Order: sequence, then C-alpha cells, then structure tokens
Amino acid sequence: MPRSWDAIVTDYESLAADLTALNCEARALAGGEVPPEPPPTGDVIYVEENLPQAIKDAPAGAVLDLGGLTFLATIVIDKPLTIQNGEICAPGPNVNDLVTLKHGTSGVTLRDLILRGEGSTKRGISNQAAGTVLERVEVRNICREGQETQAMAMWDSPGPLTATDCYFEGGALAFLAGGSTPTIPNTIATGLTFTRCTFTRPLEWRDKAYACKNSFELKCAKDVLVEDCEISNVWAQGQAGYAIQLTPSQYGGSPETTVDNVTFRRCHIHDAGNGVNMLGFTQHDEDDRQTQRGGNYTFEECTFENILLAYEGQGAAVTCAHTPFNIRILDCTIHEDGGAFLRVSDKQPVEGLEWRGGRVNVAGTYGVFSPLGSRGVAWETIAPGGIIAGVTFVNAHSSFKANFPDNTYESA
Repeated sequence: MPRSWDAIVTDYESLAADLTALNCEARALAGGEVPPEPPPTGDVIYVEENLPQAIKDAPAGAVLDLGGLTFLATIVIDKPLTIQNGEICAPGPNVNDLVTLKHGTSGVTLRDLILRGEGSTKRGISNQAAGTVLERVEVRNICREGQETQAMAMWDSPGPLTATDCYFEGGALAFLAGGSTPTIPNTIATGLTFTRCTFTRPLEWRDKAYACKNSFELKCAKDVLVEDCEISNVWAQGQAGYAIQLTPSQYGGSPETTVDNVTFRRCHIHDAGNGVNMLGFTQHDEDDRQTQRGGNYTFEECTFENILLAYEGQGAAVTCAHTPFNIRILDCTIHEDGGAFLRVSDKQPVEGLEWRGGRVNVAGTYGVFSPLGSRGVAWETIAPGGIIAGVTFVNAHSSFKANFPDNTYESA
C-alpha cells in the first residue's frame, strides 16, 4: 500500500533531526564550532494585533512570531511559550512591569526582541519563572524619576536562566537577583548564565533624577557564570555605585539567602566609581535579616577600566567586607585612580583571598587598604593565608613592595 504524504514528511523530519544531531556531535568531537540548536518545533503563530490576547489563546509550547512589528502592550506569560522577532513598548507612563514571567511557569524563551520603556517604566522583565532563555533580547529605557528601576529582576525564580547576546539598560540596576522574600521558602536562583551580554545605562542619565545603584547585583543566587560581558556606567546617585555587587541580603523570612559560586570570565568592567563589592554575610544587623555566608567569587581575565573618583566612588577595583571567603582574582587588568586597588572596608578577615597574575596600573597610595593597616601591614589578620603574587604593579609604595615581594614592580 502506498505511504501517505504525511507519513513521508514525518519520516523526513525525523531523519533531518537525526542528521543534525550527528553533525553537531561530529563537529564537537573534531573541535569545530557547534551550530546553534534549531528553534523550537511547536505551533508557530504569527501575531499581527492584540499580543496579550494572542498569548492568552496560544497553546503551551507555541511559538509566537511578531513578524518584526511593534506592539504597545504589557504582557504576562504563565505557560511554556516562545516569543520572537519584534518590539514590545510600554503603552503609557508609569508601567511597573513591561514583561512578566509568572512564578510556577517553566520553559519561556524570548528571542530577537526589543523591550522598550517609556521613560517612567519601573521594570523591563520580571522573571519569576524557571528555565528561562533569552537570546538577543534588548531591554532599553527602563527608568523612572525618584524610584528604583531594573531592566531585569528575579526574586521568586529557582532558575535556571540563560541569557545570550542580550542588552540590559536600567536606571538603578540593569540586573538584580534576590532583594525580596520569595513566595516559597528556600528558593534561590540557581544556574544563571550570561554570555556576551551588556549591563549598563547611558552616561547622560547622570544628569537626570534617576536613582543609580549598580549595574549587576546578586542578593540571592548560586552557580552564576558571567562570561565575555560588558558591565559599565555607574556613579554614586542614591548609593555608593559599584559596577558589580555580590552581597547576600534578605528582608525577613529567608535565612537561607546566600550568594555562592559566582564566576566572571573575560568581562570588561568600566566607567564606574567602584568595581566590585563582595560580602560574606549581610551588612544588616537585624536578627531577622541574617543570611548564609557568601563566597567562592572568581574573576578571571577581566579588565577593570576607568574605575574613577570622578564617578563619586572610591576608585577601587575590589572591595570586601563581612568575611567573604574564597575570592580569586586571576590574570585581571586594573586601571583605577583611587588610593587602593583592594579595600577591605571593615575589620573582619577575608579568608582564602588569592590575587595572581595580571597588571594593576596604578597601585595607588595604599595599594591594599584596611582599617587594620595598609600597604600590607597586618596582612595576615586582614587576609589570613591570602596571596598576592605574580602581579605587575605600577607606582607601588616602597612599603607595599617590601610586604608583597613576589610581584613585578614598574614606574609609570
């Protein structure tokens, strides 16, 4: 009996998928570049109007293609969907969440989208879902006078999250994990991966009445990789202004809160009053706000450039407090103009500090600053067992050279 056309098509699609998988495997074994995975194979729905209704009507697993059109809407996603190929703009002033991925949802993909605030938009993406994927998503113009805003925030999501080739532009924060009590106890955003993403805000916003805090902040997260990303444009306006904050913090009811196992690799951190601030325990004294200890923070082959006093910070690449542990700064290049490239801002020790390789230009008056001593004085108390070795320092103080002899020293 002759086979039906549908059966032939089904067999062909199955064979094509098998051949693609074999090709990926062969190229990976040969060390070649593996092609990206194909788009999802769910029903493709081309949306021309009323995007919120199209999302409501779409079956789980569907692909909503916007066809390059622009939609004035806020959207809520509460099922597995892919939304791609278009622009979503705030429909008016004072929008709180432009895109909401609801808690309890899993398997949302946003691809090739521009999400644009109106100038008084509080948040670009509220991601409380699990298993979220962002590919080539731009979140722009998320700002509001007199209130904290975020290009993307997640506090009720268990993770994972994967963001590739994305752009996050927020007035107070470009990205935030944590910062509010989760619906389900012991929820920690775990497995966050950012590749070739930008976290920033326009420098001209410095003249506006927007709160500016940090660009990338983790208050509760584990197993985070930030690779080949750009993190920039931070000044003191409402807070001290760090490009990166790794700071466990909770607001009651979440004693499991921590920030643990975070790696920045080949990132460009620039134009900020301070580079990175790393805490162990929370900075808050209230009994109901205590956290688990944060640590295992690594920076590999990163560049800290234009970390400047002119941005109203302390011009320090790295700041530590409240006993973080296992901090590794490996083969990084530092360009700052503060008094110290490394500040331990309280009298509590930093355990397991390892700074190896790279270049610090210029070392600053103190090099290492702590209330217990500077230039290496009381180093074993400040960082017991800590190592600074194999680094090239420019214009270091003679006392610093004597206290850290296993380095290379140059004059400007």
